[in-house]
Amino acid sequence: MNTADMSLIRVNLTLPQHVWGELARELPQRGRSKFITSAIEEKLRREKMKKAFAELASLPPAFSAITDSASYVSTMRKEEDVKRGKRISV
Repeated sequence: MNTADMSLIRVNLTLPQHVWGELARELPQRGRSKFITSAIEEKLRREKMKKAFAELASLPPAFSAITDSASYVSTMRKEEDVKRGKRISV
């Protein structure tokens, strides 16, 4: 986290006492805000990724008619080689 690039706001959080106690024991007072910010950013990234995967999973399969993907890719590559050869006059 690079605080030089961003505006900061002060917030009031309510935490379970055991969570705060553990945080206070593990981190110096001057590092807690950075740690909490990092934890929140990490959790937000995971939530966004979870939403994206759920959205992706809900989409229909892109190549449902393809039964042999290796043959399909091989055919596509051969066709592309022919097109490329025509473009460069080979």
